[in-house]
Amino acid sequence: MSVQIVYPDRYKKTTRKKSIKNKENIRKELRKQEKIQKKIKDKKINESKKNTKKEYSYIKFTNEDVKNKDKISVNINNKKLGDNKLKKEYDISNKDKVFKTFKNNIKSKKKNLPILKVSICIFFILSIGIISRIIVKRYDKEIPQDTATVSLDTGENVSLVQDSILKIGMSKLDNMDINKSRNIVLNEINKLTNLRLIEFDSEYNIIYEVAEKIEKISNKEYLITLNNEYKVNIDEIKKSVEKIKQYGNSNIYYENICKIKDITEIDKQTIKFTLTQDQPYFVYSLDFPIIKENSEKEKYKLLSTLGNEIKFSRSNSKSTVQEITFKKYDDIDNLISEFKNKKIDIFTASSDSIMSLIGKYDYSIKKYRDGKTLFLLGNNNSQLFSMKEVRKAILYSINRDKIITELNTNFIEKIDIPYIYSDIKYKYDTYGVGNVLTSQGWIKESGVYVKKIDDKNVKLEITILVNSEDGTKVTVCEKIKYMLEENGIKVNIKSCAQDDFNNALKQKDYDLVLADIYVNNIPDISFIEEYLKVNDIVSSAINIVKNSNVEELPKNIESLKSILSNEVACIGIYATNTNVVYQTNVAGIKDIGYMNIFNNFEDIGKIQSTN
Repeated sequence: MSVQIVYPDRYKKTTRKKSIKNKENIRKELRKQEKIQKKIKDKKINESKKNTKKEYSYIKFTNEDVKNKDKISVNINNKKLGDNKLKKEYDISNKDKVFKTFKNNIKSKKKNLPILKVSICIFFILSIGIISRIIVKRYDKEIPQDTATVSLDTGENVSLVQDSILKIGMSKLDNMDINKSRNIVLNEINKLTNLRLIEFDSEYNIIYEVAEKIEKISNKEYLITLNNEYKVNIDEIKKSVEKIKQYGNSNIYYENICKIKDITEIDKQTIKFTLTQDQPYFVYSLDFPIIKENSEKEKYKLLSTLGNEIKFSRSNSKSTVQEITFKKYDDIDNLISEFKNKKIDIFTASSDSIMSLIGKYDYSIKKYRDGKTLFLLGNNNSQLFSMKEVRKAILYSINRDKIITELNTNFIEKIDIPYIYSDIKYKYDTYGVGNVLTSQGWIKESGVYVKKIDDKNVKLEITILVNSEDGTKVTVCEKIKYMLEENGIKVNIKSCAQDDFNNALKQKDYDLVLADIYVNNIPDISFIEEYLKVNDIVSSAINIVKNSNVEELPKNIESLKSILSNEVACIGIYATNTNVVYQTNVAGIKDIGYMNIFNNFEDIGKIQSTN
C-alpha cells in the first residue's frame, strides 16, 4: 500500500522572503474579510431595529388566499384600511420569507416588552386561581353528601362513598335470632341498634350513655341516675333485663345480668339495682342493650330478618354506611367464593384451612381475641411457688414465642395476665433465670438449682398438673418441662384424666396447673382470685378494687394489672384469636379488641379516593 500525501503544496520548498510576504498577504486578507463581516452584521442590526417599529399583530390568511393558490394576502396590523395601503400581494415562493420576518419581529418585540410578558403570566395565574375557586365552590355545593374523610393506619386520608352497603358473611352461625346468638360480630352490630346505660374503653374507663351517674352503695347495691336526654324510663330497663333472663345462656349478656335481683325506682330519674351477691365489677355489666321503641338516639334499626340474612338500616348514625347486611353461610367454600367475587365485604376465619381457600386474592386482615387463653396458675400452698424469684425464673425460662410458632403462629398470641386488654412485660431470658435465682441464694448443683431453707437443702423441683384428655395442653406442658429443665428447674408432669384432674385440684396436689381460662371484656378476675393471691401485695390490690367507688374503679384496676404483672401472680402462655378478613376498599377497621371489632363504626366505609 502506497502512502498518499494530503495537501502536497504544504511541503513545497520556498524562500524566507516569499514566506514572510505570503503570511503578510494572508493577514491583510483576513482583516479585509473581518471588515466585510462587520459591515454585514451592522446592517442586519440596523434593519432589525427598523423592523421593531412595525407592529405585526398576526398574519391572517383569507378565504380568497386559499382559493388563489398562487398568492397569499397578508393583513398587517389587523387594520382594514384598504387594499392599496396595507394589503400587499406576495408570491407563494416568498411565503417562507414572510413567516421568517414575522417570527424575527415577534422575538424582537418580546425582548423589548418584558413587562407585558410578566403581566400576561400574572393574568393567566390569577385566572386559573379564580376558575379553581369557582370549581371548588360548585363541587362543595353539589356533592358534600357523597363523601366523608377518614384516616387510615398508614396516615393516608381517604374519601368514603356515601350511602354504601356493608355486607358481612358468617359461617356456622349458632342462631339467626339476635337475642339468642352468642356470635360476637352479630352482637356488636346489635349494639348499634340499641341504647345502653354505659360503655367502656380498653382502659376500662366508663363512658356514660343512658346512665348519667352511677353510685355504688355496696357491692350488692348500685344507684343509677338516668340522663333525661335519652328519655328512657324504668319500665323499659326492667323489660330489657327480663327479656335477657328469659333467653338464658343463649344470650351473650345473660351471665352479666343474671344476678340482678331487683330494679327499684327511687324517683323519675333514679333507679336502684339490687344483686343476689357481691359484684364489685358490676358497673361493667351495665352495657346490656336497652329495648326502646322509636328511639331518637339509636344509630341503626333492625330492618328485616329473612331466611339466612339480617339487614340493618342507618337511623341516627353519622356513618357513610346506609345499610348493613349480615348473611349466614352453611358452606365455607361458598362464603370464600362470594368474598372473592366481592359479594361480601367482611368475614371471620379461625383456621389456616379457611385462609388457604382465599389463595392469592388481595385482601386486608386484622385480629381480635376470642376470649380463650392458656395459663400456668400456682398453688398458693406450694412453698416453691410462693417465692417470687422462682415464679420469675419459671417465666423467664419459657420461650413462649417458640411454643406459639410450633403450634400455630397465625391464631395464637402471647399474654401475660388474665385481661383481654393487657401488655406483654416479660420475655424469654435465660440469663435472667440465673441472675434472679443466684441473687436470692440459689446455687446450681448437677444441673439443678438448690437453696438452703430452714437448714435444709431444697431442690428447685416442681410438679405441673395437666389434663391428659387435652392433647394440646399435654404437648405444651412437655415443651415447658424441657425449657425449664434446660435452665436448672426440675419438672414432674402429673397428667390426669378429667375426674382425677379435678380431685388433684381440690387436694392442692401440684405446684402449677396448666389450665384454660375464658377471659371476656369485663375486668372481673374473681373466678381465679384464689390462684392469684400469691402474697399480701396482690391481696391488698384486689381488696382495693373491691372497695372502690365507681370513679376510682378504672384507676385501681390499672394498678391491680400492674401488680399482678410485677409479682408474677400467674404465667400467661397464649390467647387464641380470630382473623377479621375484609376487602381492600373497606376502611376504618382498627383498634380491635374482644367484642370490639367495629370500634368507632362511623369511621368505617367504602373507599372512594385517596389523598
